[in-house]
Amino acid sequence: MAINVITSAAVTLAVLGLVWSGYLDGRSSPSGNGGFPAVWTQLTSNEELSIEEVASRAAPATVSISAIREGGEGYSERQWWFEWFDEGERPSERIVGSGSGFFISSDGHIVTNRHVVEGASRLTVTRHDNKTYEADIIMLHPELDLAVIDIDGQDFPALDLAKERVRVGQSVIAIGNALSEFSNSVSVGIVSGTERSIVAADSLGRQEALDHLIQTDAAINPGNSGGPLLDRRGRVVGVNVAIAEGYENIGFALPATLISRALEPYMEN
Repeated sequence: MAINVITSAAVTLAVLGLVWSGYLDGRSSPSGNGGFPAVWTQLTSNEELSIEEVASRAAPATVSISAIREGGEGYSERQWWFEWFDEGERPSERIVGSGSGFFISSDGHIVTNRHVVEGASRLTVTRHDNKTYEADIIMLHPELDLAVIDIDGQDFPALDLAKERVRVGQSVIAIGNALSEFSNSVSVGIVSGTERSIVAADSLGRQEALDHLIQTDAAINPGNSGGPLLDRRGRVVGVNVAIAEGYENIGFALPATLISRALEPYMEN
């Protein structure tokens, strides 16, 4: 079985292939919130919400991310020849990857996957109202497929990270930029397993081992990388990171408990 990262990358778990859930288009070239500088928006309560309520509250806090590179970086002469033949000239920059993310503070801090943003010359973030912002990379985690980026502004709606671990059979909701085209796509499923270990690889051959992952049957597609996996209280229980390529209903997410620990050094400094 093959597993793909949701930016469009391929993964292998023993015989199982996994792919990141971000999207890399080779045809185009080109727990808690303490420490963050702003108060997190409280979207949750102790009672479970309907799927519609979770989706409507979380959608404004979920964003689409485009990774842009200059010129021919990362592309072969053959690819450039066909692009030159079709277009007459080499463009100065192209969108080479895309994924999802979500606000974790009201002053513009956004969590996403490292593979969505790493290596980009420039990043743009598009919100649910189609407003677009330039973004800066604030942190790339050295071990986890995790990144924090930032846009200018204030009073953005933010999501809370769950403090407890998920349970197998628990209902979850995924939101993201499916296929890098359908922003804020919502899918529903359950937690199929916990403590999963995979080796994810992208279309450029980069590989990364990921452990302690949540497995879910919620529909996750290329472009969903970095988007939130939510519980029925509207809290983020995971960050969508990979899918099983060629198979249905096998997706993976970094757990919120792991993300909270990973962000602690950044928040302290």
